[in-house]
Amino acid sequence: TLLFVDLAGSERIAKTGAEGTAKSEARAINSSLSALGRVIKALGAQQGGGHVPYRDAVLTMLLRDSFGGQSHTAVVINVACEREHLEETLCSLRFGMRLSVVRNRPTVVFSGGGAQDRAGLAALLA
Repeated sequence: TLLFVDLAGSERIAKTGAEGTAKSEARAINSSLSALGRVIKALGAQQGGGHVPYRDAVLTMLLRDSFGGQSHTAVVINVACEREHLEETLCSLRFGMRLSVVRNRPTVVFSGGGAQDRAGLAALLA
């Protein structure tokens, strides 16, 4: 399975002047991104177990499998070079730095096949 997630970015309510429904949506986006930040912080600090707050938001529950288990995860951070976007660019880069400390250790799950099949597959993956 290949999963692409566009996290967009935090919504600066004061900067955009959002009102009504747009303001509510912006708050929900910010809340989800904050929950994702807490998950990343917990995963980065984790040394042998510990609580990871996946249940704090729907977003983090959906991305849970992407942070471990059998997943390879790549992150692309898009930034703007214009001075007016400097604050958002720095925020995105800091987020990427926090992500860089999270290490996935994907495992291969074998189903069926014998020892010879597993050895052959292990050789291909090495």
